[in-house]
Amino acid sequence: MNRRLRLSLVAATAFACVGAQSSWARADDVGVGVLFYGLGSFANIHNLTLNVGSNSVEADPVHGKNLRLDGGGHLFGAGMQVTGYFEEGIRGGINLGVFGMEGAKLNHDRLDSGFRVRAEGGWGVNLDGFVGYEILHGAFRPYIDMVGQFSTVGLQVDLLHPDFGRLGRSDYNAWKFGFGPRVGASIPLGDTAFLDFSGTYSIVGMERFRVMGGIGFWSR
Repeated sequence: MNRRLRLSLVAATAFACVGAQSSWARADDVGVGVLFYGLGSFANIHNLTLNVGSNSVEADPVHGKNLRLDGGGHLFGAGMQVTGYFEEGIRGGINLGVFGMEGAKLNHDRLDSGFRVRAEGGWGVNLDGFVGYEILHGAFRPYIDMVGQFSTVGLQVDLLHPDFGRLGRSDYNAWKFGFGPRVGASIPLGDTAFLDFSGTYSIVGMERFRVMGGIGFWSR
């Protein structure tokens, strides 16, 4: 059994066990919350194929040269999460984040006649949906979620020549789906505000491990 399949089974088992204990949370503790967070992530960017943007023209010297991102990398950004809290400790919601990229490398097949390319301005957007359980109610509220992810990145690629300098710039993008478990905790600050910290391990997707932290407001 490969490592990722074992991790999937472990995550599913933990998710089911925590669900069985969801009665620890108060059944009537329902409502909605909004979290504003910062994120940092170890990326899983390996052989990620880039496609030319719909409003750009791919230069002839790079056409068919398999432009791709590689080398892992790191992501840093911020976002907003909306969470619904339901009976028996069930929770679910969506979050939207934006991020910049560091450490990923632009690779491609061999270019002819001294041409080379340079990537500029890499950034991305992630959209997550999740469902899970809040295990305890009180001053410290741990939870576990299963998260589905959609991530997209965009960057600009310059075509360069040693004699003529920069000959053009095109927009490229790539996207990837992912999923994985998340564990975290909310810490109430009075009746309406809270702190939240979590870590997500993506079994598949553009990220490998994401850490999030922020402040939010809820009505419960």
